[in-house]
Amino acid sequence: MNFNFNTRKFLAGTLALVMVMSMTSAAVFAQNFPAGDGVGNIATPQQADEICGDIDLVFVIDDTGSMFTAIGNVKANLPAIMAAADSKDDDGQARVGLITFKDSVSVIQDLTATRAAVVASIAGLAASGGGPLPEASNEAKNTAINNLGPGPRNDIDGNPGVQVGDFSAPWAGDQNIIILISDDDAGGFDDNSSPADKQQMADLGTAAAAHIPPIQVGDVNVAFSEIASTRDPMVADATNSGGLYGFTSIGVDTADVIIDIIVGIPCPEVVGGEFLPIDTTALLVAGAQTNAVWIMSALAVIGSVAFGALYLSTRRN
Repeated sequence: MNFNFNTRKFLAGTLALVMVMSMTSAAVFAQNFPAGDGVGNIATPQQADEICGDIDLVFVIDDTGSMFTAIGNVKANLPAIMAAADSKDDDGQARVGLITFKDSVSVIQDLTATRAAVVASIAGLAASGGGPLPEASNEAKNTAINNLGPGPRNDIDGNPGVQVGDFSAPWAGDQNIIILISDDDAGGFDDNSSPADKQQMADLGTAAAAHIPPIQVGDVNVAFSEIASTRDPMVADATNSGGLYGFTSIGVDTADVIIDIIVGIPCPEVVGGEFLPIDTTALLVAGAQTNAVWIMSALAVIGSVAFGALYLSTRRN
C-alpha cells in the first residue's frame, strides 16, 4: 500500500505519540507503585528514623571497677537513652531488661513492662570489683539470647561458672535489641580469653539473628584504644546479628554511642510482624502489570494509526 505525503506525516506523528505515551505510562506506573509496594507486599528495611513497632531492649553491662566512667555516663544520660528507644516504639514505651557481668552473670531485671524498676536498677548500678581480666561478656550475652535460668553451668571451654537470677521472659518485640557494654575481651567464666571465647561472640551474633523473633546486638567497646582482640569479636557479633558496633574512649561518651546504635540499627525486614520472603511469582505479576500499562496504551494508539491510515487511503482512492 502506498501512502501519500500527508499519510506518511500522520503515521510518523502517531508513532512519535506512541513512544511518548509508552514512556509516560511507565513513569506514572513507577510513581504510583514504587519498588516493594507492589503485588506480594515485599518487605524492605525501614529507615532508622521510622517507628519499628514494639521495642524490647536489654542492657548487658560489664560492671567491674574499670567501667566506672562508662557506667556513670550511662546513668547521667539514662533519660536520653530511653527516649531514643521510645522513639522507635509504636506506643513510646520500650520494654527493657538488665543483665550485668563480671566473671559471673547476674540478671538484675528480666524483660518487663514494669519499666520503672529497670530504670531504677540501671540508675543504681555501681562499678566495682572484677579481679583479673577478661570478663564473662560472651556468657552474659548467651543468657540474654537464649533465656537462660539461674544456677551453675559451664562456659564454652568447660569452665564452671554461675548465673544469678532468671532471664525467662520471652523476647516479643517487633524489634529486639541487646546493648552489650564492656571494656575487655570475652573470657567466659575464667580469666582467660580463649579462641573459643572469641569465636562464641561471633557465633552468638549469628544465633541472635536466627532467633525467633530475631535479636540485633549493639556492641559498645569501652577502652583507652581499640585493641583488635577486643574489637574484632565485638564487630563480628554486631555484624552477624544485623546490629552495630561502637567505640568510646574511656567511656566518657558511652551514652552517645548507645543512642547512636539504638537509633542507627535498622528496623527488621518485617511486615505485619512476620518476615516475608521475596515472592518471585509476585515479582512476575508485578512485571506483567508494569508492561501491560504501556503495551495497552501502545496497542490502542497503533489501532488508531491503522484506522487512520485506512481512512486516508480510502479517501485517496
